[in-house]
Amino acid sequence: MSHLFSDKVSLTFQLAQLLRNRIKQGVLAPGARIPPEVKLAEDFGVSVITVQRALKDLESDGLITRHRGRGTFVAERSALAATPVEREVLAVMFQDEFDPGTEILSWALVDRPTTLAGFDPSITSVKLLRRRVHRGGKPWSYGSIYVLPEVSKGLKTADIKRFPMFRLMRDKLGLELKDVDLSFFAEVPTPETSRALGIDPVAPVMAFRGVLRDVEDRVLTVLELYYRADLFAVKLHLDLKNPMPLP
Repeated sequence: MSHLFSDKVSLTFQLAQLLRNRIKQGVLAPGARIPPEVKLAEDFGVSVITVQRALKDLESDGLITRHRGRGTFVAERSALAATPVEREVLAVMFQDEFDPGTEILSWALVDRPTTLAGFDPSITSVKLLRRRVHRGGKPWSYGSIYVLPEVSKGLKTADIKRFPMFRLMRDKLGLELKDVDLSFFAEVPTPETSRALGIDPVAPVMAFRGVLRDVEDRVLTVLELYYRADLFAVKLHLDLKNPMPLP
């Protein structure tokens, strides 16, 4: 593995972030041609498949354009300016959803838990995805993702292992998303969570909760994820030259 990358985070995510930062910083200027996939793979010490997946993420975010027979190019300024900052934040928050180390434990229709807030009370059942992510041979995160039944019909197991849920709903299902509420907090895990993460029952975990809605204010999915506190870390890069405006 290249010394540029960590073995604790998806190579696809890291490469996409590296290229994204170079575009944002102007190292790769608008209209510039991106080197061929084989050359990128050699330069960064990764596989061609990893390069292809990273470029697909950048294309989905509007940062690059791909033309058959001509190559791949950095998008012009107008396209870059239209890319929401929120996409990068969501990519950081949800990147572990599509990590190669993701283990799908179950994907089935279940009765809606009475304690689950967010969904319309009239909804009696939801599609539940239980998954666990490993880093460095250890369980790193464990959680449940509840999806509206009619929305889940268009999702395949292979897709939910490779891509974050919000991107599947937006790009694969064509749903128009409105917003997402995110919250982080520390708590003592349930016995189920401590067993899944292989930690002491009284060891704290970092809990993450997200509620995703469409433009009709319908809740599409609720995420409840738990991270080992001894392995959890968040790194953010803030562009102070182009800061997010105050509301």
